[in-house]
Amino acid sequence: MPPIVITQHIPPGFSAAFANRLNKLCALEVREAADGDILRRGLALLAPGDRHLLLRRTGSGYAVELERGPEVCYQRPSVDAMFHSVARAAGGRSIAVLLTGMGADGAKGMLALHSAGGATLAQDEASCVIYGMPREAVRLGAVDTIAPLADIPALLTRAVRPLRPSASASPVSSPATQEPEQQATRIARHRRTSHEANHSRRGRLTHHAQDHPLSPPPGRGPVRLRPRGRDGREALLLLRAHKVALILCDISMPGMSGIELLSRLRQEGLAVGVPILMVTAESGDAQLRQAILYGARGYIASPSPPPPPRQPPPPPRRIAPGEAGCPIFGSTGRQHG
Repeated sequence: MPPIVITQHIPPGFSAAFANRLNKLCALEVREAADGDILRRGLALLAPGDRHLLLRRTGSGYAVELERGPEVCYQRPSVDAMFHSVARAAGGRSIAVLLTGMGADGAKGMLALHSAGGATLAQDEASCVIYGMPREAVRLGAVDTIAPLADIPALLTRAVRPLRPSASASPVSSPATQEPEQQATRIARHRRTSHEANHSRRGRLTHHAQDHPLSPPPGRGPVRLRPRGRDGREALLLLRAHKVALILCDISMPGMSGIELLSRLRQEGLAVGVPILMVTAESGDAQLRQAILYGARGYIASPSPPPPPRQPPPPPRRIAPGEAGCPIFGSTGRQHG
């Protein structure tokens, strides 16, 4: 699991005990943050009471700064302060989650993080004790996905591990040994290896494993594909008219992008229980994470079109003797003029 930073509205003296309690209950290491702590995989840092927790870049990784600045939204520590710092330091390499709480703290910071390319998720009203902070973030248009509290852990797990490397892909170092910068580029490396595997096997799909949720049952033949939509709007019309067992969706489509299509499918309940795979050759990692939060199970690297064939050079043009540019030689082979 990538590193996690947490801001909880909590008074001084209680945050250390709260972090210790979480550390006993969670598989991750959880502790109260100290100034200068370096983020690493499997570590969750909780902001101390009465201190803002801020994120900053340190070479190839990230570190936390603790600041006793003015209150933000009447809070210190403040979710807004943390989210704004994450937007500046990590941008599209981050996922933000806003849970139940009173007031508006975190909403503007989540909007800044969303604008920087980060994926954003908020707890839904039904599962909130107080639907204040998530509601304000939704009102500002800062939220990609709204989900019940019970669904959020699975969504986060899928968002940070959206891809399964194929058997023919190059090996990737163990996640426990990866530095933060390596973890941040893990998706891009998998995209390259999957793309190379597709080319090496002449376009055959290599995004497959025996335990893959899309693996057909034993004895089942190939799945027949219905006609595909030429753009996002036509795909939506087809999905309204037909029941399907699998959706392959390009992230970049005319008229309606793949992310917009997934949002519409979620709103209309057209893809409940239907596996969705994104097809992409060039879209950014932030878009892939948004697709995962909207319900996609992964992606297929689309092979790039082959380069156009090289045109043969034009045949040499014969130049008549005496024509400009044509030398005249005598019998001795020396040039006369």
